[in-house]
Amino acid sequence: MYHWTVPTISIILIFSYAIPGWCNGIRRRWMAIGDDLKHVYDILQKSKYWNYHKGLKLYTASASRADTCRKSILHCYVQELKAVVEEVTLIGDEDAAEEITQKIYNIETNGNITFMEEDSCKTCEEYEEKDLEEFIKGFETLTQQMLSLLLRTHDRSKKTATMMT
Repeated sequence: MYHWTVPTISIILIFSYAIPGWCNGIRRRWMAIGDDLKHVYDILQKSKYWNYHKGLKLYTASASRADTCRKSILHCYVQELKAVVEEVTLIGDEDAAEEITQKIYNIETNGNITFMEEDSCKTCEEYEEKDLEEFIKGFETLTQQMLSLLLRTHDRSKKTATMMT
């Protein structure tokens, strides 16, 4: 009977401490992505670019597959933000472009983007083109969905750990 006790206790400890901590770390990173996105929006509204962006269309990924294509979708949003930086630079607002570039770097770091094409995920160009404000709203929806997905995962791991004790 002893040979089952140690593995059982180990599993309980993993579910009780490691998994919730891991989920909290990822949740904090997605919250930081949401904050950086809000800063990008604020920077754009204050920049000279805000008056010129009306004709710009950006590939806007649907967050409906965020659970299976998270990295692919986040990669697409980041690539489109980089296109916005190019546009901002072209109109001569280098300060705004530099600030947005820093926020993009933060988003890439927090999103842990090392892009790997997932077979079942769309390429960026397959998504619908939308204006800048709809693009930002779509990105915000993605961050909110990822946070709620992580909270559900965290809640399930807590229930599993409770059931094991």
